Amino acid sequence: MPILKLIFSILISLLPLNILRVLGYQLLGYKINKSKIGFGTFILVDSFTLNQSKIGWFNLFVGPMNVSINQNVSIGHQNKFICGYWVLQNQYKEFNYSRTLQIEQSALITSNHYFDIAGTFILGERSWIAGIGSQFWTHGAGTQNRTIKIGSDCYIGSAVR
Repeated sequence: MPILKLIFSILISLLPLNILRVLGYQLLGYKINKSKIGFGTFILVDSFTLNQSKIGWFNLFVGPMNVSINQNVSIGHQNKFICGYWVLQNQYKEFNYSRTLQIEQSALITSNHYFDIAGTFILGERSWIAGIGSQFWTHGAGTQNRTIKIGSDCYIGSAVR
């Protein structure tokens, strides 16, 4: 992880106005169009596309992953979307982790959820991750690479594990 990009991302997340945060992240190469990014939301990923959507305050998007968030998506506060840098270590390269987060149009994620993005996580159109405290893991013991795909028009309740 380049240290300069890390420092800039921290500073950008703390800028007081949405327009400044959006501009700052655009200067880092992220594609952000007509969207709102809440105060303290920290983005440090390989690629990030946000199209006409809202992200609340103090969310984390961290790691060597690709993020695509489509139109009219709403993400609440204090969610963590994490891909550990361990996936780039030589001992794990053979597993070809996909490292992809895809949130489709009009989906909703409320607050305080954890998403492991070593594999692929897809949230379908108009689907909800509701309540608080759910965890989604795309890798684990005995399985190196998992895809989690939640289809369209689904409702996932609180504290799912």
